[in-house]
Amino acid sequence: MARQVNAMESILVVGGAGKTGHLLSQNLASAGLQPVVFDDLSTGLGDRVTFGPLVKVDARQTPRVIRTLKEHSIQTIVHCALQSESDDPLALFEQNLTTTMSLLQALQEAQGRRIILVNPPALTREMLTRILQDCANAYGYEAFPVSGETADEVFQQIRSRLSKF
Repeated sequence: MARQVNAMESILVVGGAGKTGHLLSQNLASAGLQPVVFDDLSTGLGDRVTFGPLVKVDARQTPRVIRTLKEHSIQTIVHCALQSESDDPLALFEQNLTTTMSLLQALQEAQGRRIILVNPPALTREMLTRILQDCANAYGYEAFPVSGETADEVFQQIRSRLSKF
């Protein structure tokens, strides 16, 4: 008997066990997409991951990101793991930059198409734009900052960027 192939498009949700990420995963699943949650659970909760598989790892581990993208045939990353709180603004910028660079390097290696950065309310638009300019543009990818007061608002912006819709 042949194995049935799931035709659902998979989306990597980095930080998908966090407050916003798990709600976005729920919305993606409701829209007929398969969220694959990528989270080190440093601030997120594994119990929140109910709408797709959980890959427990730090997103700065580029080889693991590549493997996950390839295993699930993922073309789109939704990056919800941008950090916005730190006593050291330089360390905060470096962490956000290195995480985003890792995701973009993995996207390039796995021949993905897009990354969507979800802007936490406390992260300034200027910092997010700088991260995009320093990372995404260097690789020639589509990169879109999105932000909103609720996960539903963020999802609507993401939905408008996905070619499926």
